[in-house]
Amino acid sequence: MSVKLDIISAQLDLSSFLEHFCEFFSRDKPLYIEGDQNRHFSLIKELDKHEFKSPTKLKDLHNALGFLKKQGLLNLEDIFEFVKIIRYFHYLQNKDFDGLLGSWVNGIELHEDFKDIEKYFDLEGNFNEDLDEDLVKMNQTLKSLKDQLSASMKRILYTQKLESYLVDRQVHFHNGEECLLLRPGFNHHIKGNIVGRSSAGFFYVSPDSISKLKAQVNSVKQEKEAVLYEYSKSFSLLMQKMHGFFKIY
Repeated sequence: MSVKLDIISAQLDLSSFLEHFCEFFSRDKPLYIEGDQNRHFSLIKELDKHEFKSPTKLKDLHNALGFLKKQGLLNLEDIFEFVKIIRYFHYLQNKDFDGLLGSWVNGIELHEDFKDIEKYFDLEGNFNEDLDEDLVKMNQTLKSLKDQLSASMKRILYTQKLESYLVDRQVHFHNGEECLLLRPGFNHHIKGNIVGRSSAGFFYVSPDSISKLKAQVNSVKQEKEAVLYEYSKSFSLLMQKMHGFFKIY
């Protein structure tokens, strides 16, 4: 049917207009609507009488829908795309439309279980870690470890024997590591891992003395990832039975 529509739009010289029109869609969907065309037209006329905000732009959900259909797992970023869909339907149902439009909008059944998913995301899609006590504790531990890292790096920066090798007194971030920028010969006064070189030939060095703290940070981060993975898993299991709904809308 889409091929037929392409032919007709080309014959009527509407291809460019329709391409621009489709940019208003929240995601890539067919221009035509299957079903009773007279009923669709009546709904469109009713919608035209009201002011409402446009739906949020969505990512292409083709692969995500495929994963759900095959009982696969989605990451939290993809799950939030579906949260945006549900939230927009909540918005429409709170508009109190009447008549045919009201009957259609309120007839859309939103799965109750989705409330257990939706509450974990803010408007920007950030996961609300404050709802999980374990994540709260992990974040507190991470903050404490990072504060200790910062304090340790500052102590090293002001070590007298290292002063002549310091290019500056800043903590640099290079390849994901907190580093000092040092001149050649530093290895006689401090042990560390060289993680890169600057364009001027200096060395980005991660001191061995703080490696234990870094290992603790990485360990807590891995624990967090494991907890977030379990959320992705449980959310995906709930959403698998909603696949038919998401496929339609």
